[in-house]
Amino acid sequence: MTIIRNNKGFVLGSCVKVQHGSLVFMAEARASVHGLSFAVDLGFHHVLLERDLRDNNQVAHAIAALGKHLTSDTYWFEDVPLEVLSLVEADRRNISPP
Repeated sequence: MTIIRNNKGFVLGSCVKVQHGSLVFMAEARASVHGLSFAVDLGFHHVLLERDLRDNNQVAHAIAALGKHLTSDTYWFEDVPLEVLSLVEADRRNISPP
């Protein structure tokens, strides 16, 4: 899963690359490459990569969990899946979600 944000934390795009059956470290590596490619496709060339392996990255973890239920790669432009919107907004404001 990838979330692309601007310097103020607002979402510019997000995507999930379906990777059923992959080892965790391989899935993480593929997701990173896919996310960077998606960012470049959207015209962004200065990016900061955050990974789901961080225990406190609730947004990445929630979207990765959502991705387990998808059957095809999915993209959102200037948006995220509704299921994680409150986490994304809380993360942007740097507070814990309700």
